[in-house]
Amino acid sequence: MDTMQETWRSRYEESQMFTTDGLAAAKRNGKWGFVNRNGKEICQFKYDSVLPFIGGEALVQVGKFWGAMSTSGKEIVPVYYDEIFYFHDGLAKVKKDGKFGYVNRKGALAIPLMYENGENFSSLTASVTLGGKAGIINTKGKVIIPFEYDEAASFSGGIAAVKRDDLWGFINKKNELVIPYQYEGVDWNFDGVAKVKSQGFWGIITNEGKEVVPPLYDDVLPFESGYAPVEKNGKWGMVNAQGTPICEAIYDDIYQFDKKGILAAVCRDDKWGYINTEGAEVIPTEYDEVGEFVNGFAAVCKNDLWGFVNREGKVVFALEYDEVEDFQDEKFALAAKDEEVFVLFSDGRVVPYKEIQENNYESEN
Repeated sequence: MDTMQETWRSRYEESQMFTTDGLAAAKRNGKWGFVNRNGKEICQFKYDSVLPFIGGEALVQVGKFWGAMSTSGKEIVPVYYDEIFYFHDGLAKVKKDGKFGYVNRKGALAIPLMYENGENFSSLTASVTLGGKAGIINTKGKVIIPFEYDEAASFSGGIAAVKRDDLWGFINKKNELVIPYQYEGVDWNFDGVAKVKSQGFWGIITNEGKEVVPPLYDDVLPFESGYAPVEKNGKWGMVNAQGTPICEAIYDDIYQFDKKGILAAVCRDDKWGYINTEGAEVIPTEYDEVGEFVNGFAAVCKNDLWGFVNREGKVVFALEYDEVEDFQDEKFALAAKDEEVFVLFSDGRVVPYKEIQENNYESEN
């Protein structure tokens, strides 16, 4: 257990959650920097704004200009650009004086600032616009699809969406049309499927053009654990990998299924519960807020008080805490009540945090 995690934050005006890189943004004297889990500052606190670490880099701003920082606290991209985006395929999109280019992790401009627009790299390709027409380049900056389309997207799964005469289709890397121009819109394409719009409604097709989810919905979200949320007339439901609804679109909001693909949170009349993969409401919609199941437990809230339920819906820790953290560790979670921190163990025990600190101190001495 990280005994510093709850104490270092008091030194700062603001602080954010730790990312998977083990670093959190914090603010002191009006300036931002980053702190590791031991409470150690990894950089100077000189930034006017920061975006969190993702995949080893954070985005940092001084004045009007942006750069990027590594987890060591080093500025790997100088604070020079009007805009900067996270790295993809080893390159980050940057904008300066209205033109887009790409920098590498050494901060060098790998692809010149010459494009009117550009996408993040995907599958080592990026869609860029030059002279009002869209084409596609590789990570060396070589044009692999000529500038002949009204719009284009980067490649994913061997195909790229392209637009001509107000309709979208898909090409392969030989610039051959493999799915005809027939869609009014294309939103995303990954994991072998794409979200497409036909006759005013959204659906999902495979990279071979086979319809998976028919275009019947006002919105569709990506598949996760074999299920995709769908929206119709302002209400949400869920379909399976065959496009068959497992529940009707009756919910005001809906989350993706948890990482084990067992339960998904749903909201109706401002109350939250959970459905299973058959669409049955196994935990009734009775909570004001809920979290995702993590290691078998989900945080739930009523009347501003938090507790935890298990996948059977049983309340395993009473709703009596002002705030809680998920069971990111399989053995325990942290909770706070009346400014006192408690450790909630997965076997049901609740122990004051200060008691554990005292025992650790005694065992060390």
